[in-house]
Amino acid sequence: MDLVELRQRIHAIELGESTGRTAKQPLLTFGVDAIDNILPWGGLPLGSLHEVVASQAQHASFCAALLGRMKSTGHAGGIVWCSKQPLYTLGLHAFGLSPEQFIFVEPKSDKEALWVLEEALSAPGLLAVVGEGVSLTPQIGRRLQLAAKQSGVVAFLLLDAKARHSEHVAVTRWQVQPLPSGNAPGRFADDGVGHTRFELSLVRCRGAVVPQMWSMEWNAEDLSFNLFSREHLRQTVRTARAVG
Repeated sequence: MDLVELRQRIHAIELGESTGRTAKQPLLTFGVDAIDNILPWGGLPLGSLHEVVASQAQHASFCAALLGRMKSTGHAGGIVWCSKQPLYTLGLHAFGLSPEQFIFVEPKSDKEALWVLEEALSAPGLLAVVGEGVSLTPQIGRRLQLAAKQSGVVAFLLLDAKARHSEHVAVTRWQVQPLPSGNAPGRFADDGVGHTRFELSLVRCRGAVVPQMWSMEWNAEDLSFNLFSREHLRQTVRTARAVG
């Protein structure tokens, strides 16, 4: 066992003790060993607070993919999505989700949004709670983390990449950048839109070596994440430029 693995195991034990659970707590796995093995728990621990930093379209898509992954791996329950901006609900089907599974809340202020998030995290029957574009203080972050631990509901905070973000108590922080999609069969040869692709970075996670970065794509057909090589990406860009 090397030092990195030892540090990861120690942190997993610490988190289990702080939540009153064993280290084998419920997880959301990516289904990609390169990512799951980096995380101290073997996946994203539920009953915890996680942050996603990106543009609005990218962090919403990545979060929807995580929720779709949860549904496809047997996790059940409703989803509370709290945002000052409306969500494009027709796009949810590409992630194995439907609008009927959501409770959408459009708060008028940060104070109202934080009240919604804390109340929703107190309902153990939910699948997840999502807060988009909400400003947090460390004190409020700790309250949300505590509520998530007590109920076992996972919380995702979607943060604007252009804003400054203080150090909160979220268990993990991720950054998402868009990447060109590959081609897919369409009406004409290779003229369709391929799988959604993005660059995923783990920028903060106690017990893990950070930063880490992966080139990812979301497969809407089998609701899974996949890695692809940088050379594959360069070939996609060259092809797009040649066609253009």
